[in-house]
Amino acid sequence: MKQLVNEEAKRVDFYLTNADQQDEQLMANVRAQCRQWHQNGYRAVMFLSGKGDLEECIGDLLRHNLRVMAKREGEIPMPAPTPKAKARSAGSR
Repeated sequence: MKQLVNEEAKRVDFYLTNADQQDEQLMANVRAQCRQWHQNGYRAVMFLSGKGDLEECIGDLLRHNLRVMAKREGEIPMPAPTPKAKARSAGSR
């Protein structure tokens, strides 16, 4: 776990790995810290590590963003996402 405090923005970021997320005691501690920071006027944010392939997910995200931009500008759309990406996005709805 990594914790970063941004005094200027009054925000605390908690970065948790998959292993951190499996540790119930650690997660309870982080939730308690979030409540405490919130009571002191800070926004507490937890960033949870995913389970997908990072390169594939970033590639899919970039392709999606390019298609959206091209559609807005009336240009030729980019190639469709990979079959895995379609299945993943359909499951998240």
